Amino acid sequence: MGLWGNYNEKDGGKWFLLSIEDEDLYLMLEDVNWSYLREIFEEVMSWSENLKQIDRTIWLEVSGIPLHCLNNVTLRRLAELWGSFEVVGENFNMKKDCEKVTILISIGYVKEIEELVEIEVGDIRYVVRV
Repeated sequence: MGLWGNYNEKDGGKWFLLSIEDEDLYLMLEDVNWSYLREIFEEVMSWSENLKQIDRTIWLEVSGIPLHCLNNVTLRRLAELWGSFEVVGENFNMKKDCEKVTILISIGYVKEIEELVEIEVGDIRYVVRV
């Protein structure tokens, strides 16, 4: 049984699909009007086939960005090619790996993203793999 949970309804928020496998637990939560879940989520509703598609979040792995161009602005612009930028991954500070960085984006459709993108800095073009 599924539920949608919204953690920040005021700002448009992000929706999460919650799956509750235990039928007794689901019925108990429903009886208390999802009060335990409302401590975390501002809005909770039962999942339905009729609900419009809700954005999903995905991690993109990006490699090939020159170090002098690697910043939040560049990553935000890359993310906006497919969706909206959420946050950079833990390897953004280059402690783990200098070759690639991950970014979390919200995207409104289901698509595998595997592309080469050109970044232009002055007269020089760099090919970046996403």
